[in-house]
This record gives sequence, structure tokens and C-alpha cells, in this order.
Amino acid sequence: MGWRDLMGAPAEAEPPYTQNPHNPQNPRPPLNFGDIGDIGYMPPAPESEPVPILAAAVDNSGAVDNSEPTAHCERCGSPSWWRAPGAGWRCSWCEPRPVPLPEGFEALTLASGQWAPGCAPPAAIPTTVADLLELHGPTVAGCRTADILAEADDDDLPELRDRDALDGFARALAADRRVRPLPPAGLPLLHRLALEIGDDVGELREYLDRSTVGRALRVRLEREHGAVDRCLLALRADPDGPLLLLLARTLDGNPGARA
Repeated sequence: MGWRDLMGAPAEAEPPYTQNPHNPQNPRPPLNFGDIGDIGYMPPAPESEPVPILAAAVDNSGAVDNSEPTAHCERCGSPSWWRAPGAGWRCSWCEPRPVPLPEGFEALTLASGQWAPGCAPPAAIPTTVADLLELHGPTVAGCRTADILAEADDDDLPELRDRDALDGFARALAADRRVRPLPPAGLPLLHRLALEIGDDVGELREYLDRSTVGRALRVRLEREHGAVDRCLLALRADPDGPLLLLLARTLDGNPGARA
């Protein structure tokens, strides 16, 4: 199951326009997934920003023309068209088909699926998990980015270059309890660390204070900016490793500490 399966628009409503990451000419802005309850919803464009509709689908009076397209898309040369009930025909490339498909959805393909002479669909951007980790960083929407990407289909990785899409996918996975978010940033530092390892904060403090090394690590965790965040990622990547050794390697920036 990919990120699209978690964030489909409601079937009973006309789906919002979506942005095609491979086509920079698509004029619509990226999706804004908002809170958990709003996943898949994009607010309507403000009055000052008219919603773009294919010129061929609208007559001079502004009424929707339901006549079928007879030519390739003038913008990209695609032979494929689609429409939802009550709306005009739209190019399947410039304005991709919604997922899931709405009730009453219609599709039309011209010229046996061949693109207009001299035109072809742009090649997808090759994207790997490593590319997305470098682009978005180690955390997204309160979760470990690597955990989120592990739930995505390979074919969907190019679309997750969009930060809003990745944020929405992360929130959907967390809501379905398919990934475990990192301890909230609003908690005290040692509380976050104790929560990650499933320990009581008092017992964790006592454990660290038993040795000179542990006391030094505790002081660094409490004083160094971002120290606990780095250690949480290291603990998530290697939950069974020796605690003091893992903390020490992570705080010292040792390449051997995985994050």
C-alpha cells in the first residue's frame, strides 16, 4: 500500500486539482494536507485566484461545454482526457486523475494513445530513499523520515519530493499506527529519552548517574542543543544497542552511530 491509498479524496465530492511533480507547467500549487482530519482536502482557491480550467471546455458565457475533446492537449500534447460529473474535460497529464476515482468518472483517449507529433511525456525523476532523506532531513511531521519512506511504494517516491505530500503521508501513517512518532518535542529532554526506551525518567537518571561516563552524558544531553534529538534517531535506528555506548558515539558524532 502506497501513500496514495491513505490519502484519497472523498468519493462523493469533486476532487481537488492536484499538482503533477513532473510537469512544471501545471499551475496549481502543492497540496496542503493540514491536520490529520483534513488529509486529502485542499481549500478552494481564493476569489482573487481563479481556478484554471481548460479553455476548450468553456464557452464565451462561462458555461461548461460537455462536448468531447477531438484533439491532443494544446499545452503538452497528451491524448488522454478525463472529467468528473458536472465538470469539463481535463488533460490527464496537466491535471492528473484523482485517486480514488470519483463516481461517474469518465476517461477518453485519442489517437490510439499516441502523443501529438514531437511531444512525449517527460521522464520521471529518478528518486531513491537516500535522495529524499537528503532533501527532507531525518524527521518529518514528528516521525523518523526513514520509517515513513519504508512504507511508500517505489513508484510513489518521485511524488514525495513535495514536502506537503510527505507531511500528509506521515500524518496518515501515524494516524493508522503504521509508524510510531518520535517522543513529542514539548516534553522535558530526559522524559523524551526515557519514553523512547520505555523507561521511567527517574530510573533513567539514576542509571546515568551511576558512573562518571553516564553523568557526563546526562549533562551533555541536558545542555547541548539538539543532543536528545540526535540520540532519539540513533536509538530508533539501533534500539537493541548498548545505551551508554550509543549515546556517547552519537554525541561525539562518530560515524559508527547510525541515525
